[in-house]
Amino acid sequence: MKIKINQLEPNPYRDMNNYPINKDKVKTLVDSIQQTGFWDNILARKKGSKYQIAYGHHRLAAIREVLEPNDEVDIPVKELTDALMLKIMANENMDDWKATPQVIDETVRVTKRFLEEHPEELTKYQKYDLSKPTMVGIARFLGWDDENKKGPWHPDRISYSLERLKMIDDDKVEHSVFTELPTERAARNFVDVVKKYDIPKERQKAVVERYKEKGGGEIGMRDAAMEEMFVPKTRVSNSDKNIKQFDAEFASVDAIAEDLRMAISRLSRLCDDIGVPQYWNGINWTIRLKETLRRTNTDIEKFINQI
Repeated sequence: MKIKINQLEPNPYRDMNNYPINKDKVKTLVDSIQQTGFWDNILARKKGSKYQIAYGHHRLAAIREVLEPNDEVDIPVKELTDALMLKIMANENMDDWKATPQVIDETVRVTKRFLEEHPEELTKYQKYDLSKPTMVGIARFLGWDDENKKGPWHPDRISYSLERLKMIDDDKVEHSVFTELPTERAARNFVDVVKKYDIPKERQKAVVERYKEKGGGEIGMRDAAMEEMFVPKTRVSNSDKNIKQFDAEFASVDAIAEDLRMAISRLSRLCDDIGVPQYWNGINWTIRLKETLRRTNTDIEKFINQI
């Protein structure tokens, strides 16, 4: 169908402020259109006197640079429901921007709000507790295949995103901080250190900047948080050999302490499930476990009293 360029509008569920157009991608498309002409890789629906595109936002930006507002392009127009427009937008976002926290959180936010406003859609994907969309309901709406465990929108991905969105809504984290984090893993690590060290909003960007400068995954994020929160701004120079050694040993103790907490948590769950085996391979595990933890606790208490 022939449509004037000035009649084309973005998908109503795509927030162009949170999904700004990638200029490099647009330039590539402009070059392609100038060389081979416009290909109709845009899908739209009619809305009043305008046409809302379901996908193809970079292509639309490119033809706006190449053609005049009153020029016409030939694109397919179909009857598309709001739910389908949202699902198409979610898939396009993942294709265009990959799995960045910003894209995931905005998609989950819009989907959650849509399902809250359209309970008739929610009932198709969620059987219980219809008072609000759950991570599973949102995941299913976005295409998660429960039976085969397939699809980009895994319920765990939704769960982590909902946690970040709640932190933003509760005014515990600035939304802009998550736009600076390149991966979901980095965002999860950031959330962990914010909760663990109770990092105030005014110091969170500094933590992210330290992390981006040094990298290092989970340990790098933890070190960035500890440096920001606990290292004095006028600290002794690390050129001193003893200070360097203290830094290294402290980082080692902190990492081991975290591993110990996690191991104890796993052991606790096992004890709840199966109990502590009295004997296995000739070892009384009840006695050995208590003695190991008692010795460790004694050493820790001695050191605490020392400092």
